[in-house]
Amino acid sequence: MSEKNLTIRDIARLSGVSKSTVSRIISNTGYVKEATREKVENVINELGYTPNVSAKELSLSRSDTIGIFIGDISNQYFQEILRGAESVISDSSFFPFICLAGTEKRQKLYIEELMKRRVAGVIFSSSFIYDEEAISALVNSTKAISVQTDIKGIPNIDIDNYSAAYSIGRLIAGNGHKKIGYIDSYNTIHSLSERLRGFRDALKDSGLNEDSLIYTVTDSNYLAFDAARDLLKDRSITAIQCANDHISSNVYSVINEMGLKIPDDVSLSGFDGLPLNDLIQPKLTSVKQPLYDMGQMAAKKLIELIETGETGKEDLILDYTLIEGQSVLKK
Repeated sequence: MSEKNLTIRDIARLSGVSKSTVSRIISNTGYVKEATREKVENVINELGYTPNVSAKELSLSRSDTIGIFIGDISNQYFQEILRGAESVISDSSFFPFICLAGTEKRQKLYIEELMKRRVAGVIFSSSFIYDEEAISALVNSTKAISVQTDIKGIPNIDIDNYSAAYSIGRLIAGNGHKKIGYIDSYNTIHSLSERLRGFRDALKDSGLNEDSLIYTVTDSNYLAFDAARDLLKDRSITAIQCANDHISSNVYSVINEMGLKIPDDVSLSGFDGLPLNDLIQPKLTSVKQPLYDMGQMAAKKLIELIETGETGKEDLILDYTLIEGQSVLKK
């Protein structure tokens, strides 16, 4: 048999392994036992086989690409997770493919592209899932993991949102605030619903009734401006808690625009602990999530799943820190 006529099928038959195993060894993707790799490489060297990486049979192997779905790139929440994931992937044999999937159309486009590329794995950190059926098809075709995103059947990396929100709720109530505004996101993901539940329970356990909490939802982070203006019309509200720091930054602007001062006129607190908080005065009281570490852990765990071939199902819960800034005043 001449070298020109050799195929991956021939290498697999002579090595006593599957075609997919030969493809993984040639493309250096996925996990293969060292003894198996050595056996296949010996056959390749003996026969003088030179793989054509564009050959049709190689198209069945996984690529070395890892897709990363994120939402609004202008939001530091997504930036930090992306930075963490990219730092791990760039030091590996894989290549990051960033998917800015902030709209239904873009999410669908990226899903189709990643399916076409036969990506080795996917990280989801886009918060909102527009088409569960399409996402499910992608997840079933590769390895996947999520960061604070609700996708059935794959591991999720998060913090204990209930406990974190409970802590900040107790802090605000403990400072004597009796009427508190809460600005939530329109997103219905589990982490956000747990934050609201924890905050409500904290106020209840602090002796405040349901009427003490003025709850409002903003259709987007940018419409938080309108939500804040509506809340601040009620001058009996002495504190506002935001479901995330991106909303909080917009509320800062509204408070200043209305000629009010933080925390003298109204206390403000958030959730995420974004780097931008260090630039805001007074410094925001917030729950600091280890977003960069979450991104790193997501990438490390995903690469582990790709290389071992295992199917991960267990969620990973990381620690949080309650940051007490100067934005909450004792009444």
